[in-house]
Amino acid sequence: MSTMTPTRRLDRPAGDLPLRMLVVALEALMGVGGVYGGVSLMRDTFGLPSEWIDGTPFDTWFWPGVLLLLLVAIPGLVAATVEALGRRWIVPWSLAYGLGLVLWILVQITMVPSFFLQPVVAACGLVIAAASAVRLALRRRQAPAARE
Repeated sequence: MSTMTPTRRLDRPAGDLPLRMLVVALEALMGVGGVYGGVSLMRDTFGLPSEWIDGTPFDTWFWPGVLLLLLVAIPGLVAATVEALGRRWIVPWSLAYGLGLVLWILVQITMVPSFFLQPVVAACGLVIAAASAVRLALRRRQAPAARE
């Protein structure tokens, strides 16, 4: 009678899957929210006061909407998709994306009045970055053991 024990794949450290699922969910949320927000800004369907962008380089909400699509939505959706496919090379991108979300909000706070989504997006960015950093650390810790 043989006892078969499940073996963990050598290329996936223990604890990676829950962190990856969290990152995928948050990146997808930020990506979808970014598409909605970017398109809405471009079409001016939010009806935001134009005074909010008086101190910015923009005359209308169109270009902030384009930037939201290019810097938040598309990278988030790409990262979520690639993470969901399990590609290891995306983890540093996810770390950078999370930090980029925090930077996006810090810049936004200096330009427009604050509103409730800013801390939500910043928190999501911090969680994405932290989870990605932990995944990289787990991978580094596993690397010496895999060489033995």
